[in-house]
Amino acid sequence: MLPGNVLLSRSRDQLTLWMKANLTGLERLRAKLPGGWRAADKTGSNGEYTSNDIAVLWPVGKSPIIVAAYITQCTGPESKRSAILAEIANLWPNHSLSGNRHRPVNSASYSMSE
Repeated sequence: MLPGNVLLSRSRDQLTLWMKANLTGLERLRAKLPGGWRAADKTGSNGEYTSNDIAVLWPVGKSPIIVAAYITQCTGPESKRSAILAEIANLWPNHSLSGNRHRPVNSASYSMSE
């Protein structure tokens, strides 16, 4: 919805402003993005074993990247799940700049071990 034309321009601009101002995502997908990248995201969690973050990332001089990351059945504190989400986002700069931006990152290759 943010990169496309589903919403009217002013509605898209307002939603983008709200999502960019989101502070709950600072330790999640936004945490390890390269300097100059912009992000707008919406986080969620159940307060126990599940955390998620959905974001639009704008690399400098490149098309936006949409990331949806969900973690569930992960015991431990919320900070542990936030750190995992930050590492997931850390995969995107190299992945998106390698010419493979339309192929998903293999989630099975990421270990959630303690």
